[in-house]
Amino acid sequence: MNPSRRGKQGSGLVETAAGLILVIPVLLCLLDVAALVLAQTANDTLAKQSARAAAEQPKDIAKEQTAADGAFNQYTDTTLIQKNTCTVSWPAQPPDTVRVDTVITCKLPVPIPFGGPSQQVFQAYSVEPIVGQAP
Repeated sequence: MNPSRRGKQGSGLVETAAGLILVIPVLLCLLDVAALVLAQTANDTLAKQSARAAAEQPKDIAKEQTAADGAFNQYTDTTLIQKNTCTVSWPAQPPDTVRVDTVITCKLPVPIPFGGPSQQVFQAYSVEPIVGQAP
């Protein structure tokens, strides 16, 4: 057998295995980051939609909370994102506005091993001018 060929027979397999050991954790981390970005975007959208729904009601905290909850509950929970709370604050600053705070939880698709977090809680708020009152 040729001595120069003997040392190169398994080198491709070893290089592939070494490369995968580095690439797979990076891909899993990117999957978690993508889930977190989607969760934050969804929470911002939920806060904005809920605040708009509340702002369309007359100056009545109960009606505003009901409208905000209705908009908040239109979003269905998924395996990654779970809705927590939607709270209307009134009167907000500046005057004649309504503030809606939303909280959701994102479960990471690939939890960080050895005691890392398996979920992340996101909070968002939106302030909208009240347009549902008579002049």
